[in-house]
Amino acid sequence: MRVSTTQIYTQGVEAFQQQQVKLAKLQQQISTGVKITKPSDDPAASSRILQMEQTISLNLQYQVNIDLAQARLEVEETSMASVENLVFRLRELVIQGNNGSLDTNGQQALSQEIDERLGELLALANTRDNNGDYLFAGYQSMNQPFTRCRPVRLPTWSTTATRASVRCKSAKPARWRSTTLVTTSFCSCKAIRR
Repeated sequence: MRVSTTQIYTQGVEAFQQQQVKLAKLQQQISTGVKITKPSDDPAASSRILQMEQTISLNLQYQVNIDLAQARLEVEETSMASVENLVFRLRELVIQGNNGSLDTNGQQALSQEIDERLGELLALANTRDNNGDYLFAGYQSMNQPFTRCRPVRLPTWSTTATRASVRCKSAKPARWRSTTLVTTSFCSCKAIRR
């Protein structure tokens, strides 16, 4: 078989063109800093790259979720510490109110402070996080979880008459015990029942 001069020249030109394509591809890789510009360059490597990009995306989302949860837990922890302090103060006030030596003015001052502390407790129970969701509302985080019933003034009782009935929105009677304390009641409709 004879090889003509034209065929040799054609093969040489084709080799030059292939080298130019390779050179253009290398220059593009150098200029962009990316080895694989399209999936057909290396299908196996493209598949691995896509998997890694998905993994990175998931990890970034997990980190965002962790940061949000951590911020929410810090707000909850602060709120719970404040609630604990309020409960201790309320306990002190109740013990102080059981003292029989308080006059009417002392009882009223104590009642007013208890009412203020209960208002603070209600505000803490309705604390919102950075997104505006109520912390202690469960899955209904857009609805205010706690409300205060209409305040009811309880009479001053002697030690013999220790029960009074209080009506709340649910119209279910709740029994409250006291000795000599005049106070504004924080109604939860799940009071001490007798």
